[in-house]
Amino acid sequence: MTAVKKVMNLIFDDDEELNDIQKQVLPRPPPPLEGEDLSIPPMDGHQYLQRAIEESKKYEGVMTVEMDLPPQTNLQVIHVPTKKECSIELLPTKDYQQSVTADFSKLRLKMESLRKKLEDDSTVRKIRKALPCKEDDDEWLKICSQQEGPDVVRECAAGPSAKLCLSMSQVNIWHVLSYFPDWITEGLLGLADSCRWIYCLLACLELPMEPDVYFTLRQISRALMEHRAGLEGQDTDSLPHINLIICIIGRYFGQEDLADPYV
Repeated sequence: MTAVKKVMNLIFDDDEELNDIQKQVLPRPPPPLEGEDLSIPPMDGHQYLQRAIEESKKYEGVMTVEMDLPPQTNLQVIHVPTKKECSIELLPTKDYQQSVTADFSKLRLKMESLRKKLEDDSTVRKIRKALPCKEDDDEWLKICSQQEGPDVVRECAAGPSAKLCLSMSQVNIWHVLSYFPDWITEGLLGLADSCRWIYCLLACLELPMEPDVYFTLRQISRALMEHRAGLEGQDTDSLPHINLIICIIGRYFGQEDLADPYV
């Protein structure tokens, strides 16, 4: 005897009562009599089910409908650029990529500890007040290129220093990072300087991140790959900087499809 029946026997002493509660709600009715007119409206539930069963026999198990839809004229086409390949001699080794990822992870822990220590630092507060609006890309370009900028920034934190980057809010970091793909592509900022800034900003970037930030990182990686594909050999100052950022974005921030293969 199943557990369900044992419980039911405790509730119902009479077997007839037990059988009544286990009956089908809608028992299948017998087929209609020969010559019975099924077009007449049903008089009870049995006749209704008889007509429903007979009607279902006229149709296939799966029905399909051909839709005559008007042509779509305003279809949106999204272009996803492919990964720019380069000569294998320009790619970093597996040991290099693993070492870079491990060192970067340690650096982020140090930066987080330093962030807490600098919360009440007077210099950080001065820098924070002097920083331009996050949407002012021209002013940020001046700061990153060390051409101009607020005096307190140039005096206390020239270049991509830890103190300057830790003075920036996360939203500021997101916006400044979003400028680098165009700066790199258009040559508005030197490649070595761009990579130094990107490296420092990535070290201060808190996780988890918004999808738009991941998109920005992918755009940066693609811009650097595009530049690397045009290099003729390893004898170039920009190659180590490029490989460093591509490795961090691909391996540390989980954009594996853009990471260089292990060679």
